Amino acid sequence: MLMKNNLHDIVNVIMYLYQRNIPRMIMINTIVLGICIFVTSIFVVGCSTISRITSDMTPRQEYYLGRSVMANLLTKTPLVTHAFNNYLNKVGILLSFSCSRPETYRGYHFGVVTSEKKFAVSAPGGFILISVGLLKDMESEDELAAVLAHEVAHIDANHVQKAIKSSGWTEVGVFAGMLLAQFAVKDNKFKEAMMKYENLVSEDVETVVKNGYGRGQEEESDVMALEIISRSGYDPTALLTFLKKHKSTDGDSWTSTHPSDQNRVDKVTEELTKYLSSDGKSFEKIHPFRTERFKQQKMAFLKLHTNAT
Repeated sequence: MLMKNNLHDIVNVIMYLYQRNIPRMIMINTIVLGICIFVTSIFVVGCSTISRITSDMTPRQEYYLGRSVMANLLTKTPLVTHAFNNYLNKVGILLSFSCSRPETYRGYHFGVVTSEKKFAVSAPGGFILISVGLLKDMESEDELAAVLAHEVAHIDANHVQKAIKSSGWTEVGVFAGMLLAQFAVKDNKFKEAMMKYENLVSEDVETVVKNGYGRGQEEESDVMALEIISRSGYDPTALLTFLKKHKSTDGDSWTSTHPSDQNRVDKVTEELTKYLSSDGKSFEKIHPFRTERFKQQKMAFLKLHTNAT
């Protein structure tokens, strides 16, 4: 509690200086001093407080950290600019309405990246990406919804924040990034230093995001995804179908960074009984018009994407 109060006091002082147009060097010195005080408080208060910090990350902090993580990822595999992204966001936002956290600081954002590797990732603040390679393996809108629902579940359950905590970072990194974003310091050298520090945090989180989560978190996301899928009117059996389709054999699979494929299949199969009628059929069906809509969107997108590459 002491450390959180210190942080908030430091931010309030800096905001006051910024709003009063205090000379830049004074503000820079204040920021540097504030960071030193905050880092010192970490050692004073102890590791038990550190373990609680990331769970108290504000929606605004999540947004800026998530945006930075995705910016790093997009330098390596660019975002596709196509009308399919509009369609993707409609499906994704519909799913987000059915989770316990339907709103983030600036809303959920979904996109397709050019990579042919098969993956989907989520980052703090509601950022979710899927690859062209994974999209090619989808055969219906319900399968698309299943993948997106799994990633929405990660955000809903704060798995990213828990992964940040376990990786050893504290709010110091988020604090540094937030200073850069909130005050837009124009001093090039100082801005460059702050960006480098922010990137260190982002790169570490990016590694966590790309490498996947622990078995418990992945299975929890599968269970939550079934509920999200069903509440959104999609067929929850699509998640099981897609999992079976992507049993990892060569490491290039949606499930390659996740727990044992069979473990996930078994868990989802067990949980699916809640969404099936007495004759073993899903209460929600994969409607032909949705599948046709998806195929038309996918075909138009892949045709343009192939020509562009």
